[in-house]
Amino acid sequence: MKSVFIIGNGFNCFFSAYLNNPLYKEEIMEKLFDACPNKWISMKWYKETKGLLNEYCHLLDDIKIADANVNGEFLLSRLANLCSKVEAEEILEQLEKAVSDKIKTNMQNLIIDNEKTSVPKTMRTISKLKHTDKNSFHKMSCFSGCLFREMQETGYERVTCYTTNYDKITNEFFDIKDSGITIDMKIVALHGDYEASEIICSSPENKEHKVDPDILEQFEKDILEADSIVLFGLGLFSDPHLLKRLNMVKNKQIIIIDADCASYLKK
Repeated sequence: MKSVFIIGNGFNCFFSAYLNNPLYKEEIMEKLFDACPNKWISMKWYKETKGLLNEYCHLLDDIKIADANVNGEFLLSRLANLCSKVEAEEILEQLEKAVSDKIKTNMQNLIIDNEKTSVPKTMRTISKLKHTDKNSFHKMSCFSGCLFREMQETGYERVTCYTTNYDKITNEFFDIKDSGITIDMKIVALHGDYEASEIICSSPENKEHKVDPDILEQFEKDILEADSIVLFGLGLFSDPHLLKRLNMVKNKQIIIIDADCASYLKK
């Protein structure tokens, strides 16, 4: 059996909302103390993760014009419409490349060594179902580890995770190496990442021809062959190239997790 996960920026926003909600702070700190009883270090992890996720969730906020009521990709969409009407598409290409380069530079400035260590470990720890699980940095104690173990026991042999995010938190968070899980796991950055030669940040309608066609072809093949599909924080209005292909899927189990952690976490 095969499954496809599609991860959007709502994945980061989900955890950011959880970390920033005072209702859950005591619960979060209990989980972190299980992993490290040193309260100063635990609080440092908490603050670092909260700060980094907040930056990731708002990467495109600065793409705006004074007094305009749209920003980010949807502002680029308005500009794309204008450039099309005046037959100046090359100007839009230059603008979108400049925006992509700016976002990539911002990402690289944000990246610190802890993205590959304490930040995903902190996210794994706070995603435990309960705080009494010791050694809680272990990959198998977080929801993704528990999920993939259950999936393996159910008969799943392959999981492909596509992400539209530029960070590599998904790679670390869903890492199952040295876990005893034998599922064939593959992670694909649909729009590139901060270590790639370039990233894709454009108006929604322009993404179709900017994404590597081989990747889109494989994406389409994977979702059509999958037994289940999980959408985690994916903004389909900003990714019509993915929505078009998802609309081709029939008679599949599709699980949708939005960015609002309050929908799933009750106090």
